[in-house]
Amino acid sequence: MIHPDPDQLAAIALGDTPGPATASHLAHCAQCAQSLTELRDILDRTSRVLPLEQPPPHVWEGIAHHTRTSHTAGPLPVAYPALAPRRRPGLRGTGWLLAAVIAAVSALGGWWIGSRPTPTATRDISTTALTALGTNHQLGTAVLEQTGSSLDIRVTAPALHASNGYLEVWLLNTDSTRMLSLGVLPTGTSRAFPVTREVLERGYLIVDISQEPFDTQPAHSGDTLARGSLPKL
Repeated sequence: MIHPDPDQLAAIALGDTPGPATASHLAHCAQCAQSLTELRDILDRTSRVLPLEQPPPHVWEGIAHHTRTSHTAGPLPVAYPALAPRRRPGLRGTGWLLAAVIAAVSALGGWWIGSRPTPTATRDISTTALTALGTNHQLGTAVLEQTGSSLDIRVTAPALHASNGYLEVWLLNTDSTRMLSLGVLPTGTSRAFPVTREVLERGYLIVDISQEPFDTQPAHSGDTLARGSLPKL
């Protein structure tokens, strides 16, 4: 879910009409709707308590600081054109209101940044070529990836096609007696299959792609198209 940023919420609180997508989001996101209500409450309280039309100089200085705008020498303007907000009906003291919105947006900004998922880098731990049995003809790759604490095996095999059935990815144990099914690999695609460190440490390191018929048998068909072995962790 992508939340409106604090600047959008501040503009709406000051009287802007939200676009269709933003209006729909506000109608369904209780968190953003509550933030907008709090902003409007701040504006309403400020307009009643501080009805001055011209703010003192330190307010403009604070606004200039927040917007990285520097003033030249001389008296500060009564209305700062680049920052003049849209006036809401019935509200006075828009300079004070804008200062209040900036303060509220600063607080909301911390919430908004904290509410957004922080991207976690994915790194490749190891890679193996997937080759046809008995040959060195490479038909794909298997990459062990780590994202945070999660592990995935990303299998890519664009050259493989199931002539009659579907492709299935397996993990075979190095003892050649056990195997686990990771799932179906759609033809011509790359897919990441989640695994656990425990499974890999127990020797399930051989990546196998088989051609499976549409039947009721969950076991490996024995028709391996490509295989490769990941190194031990």
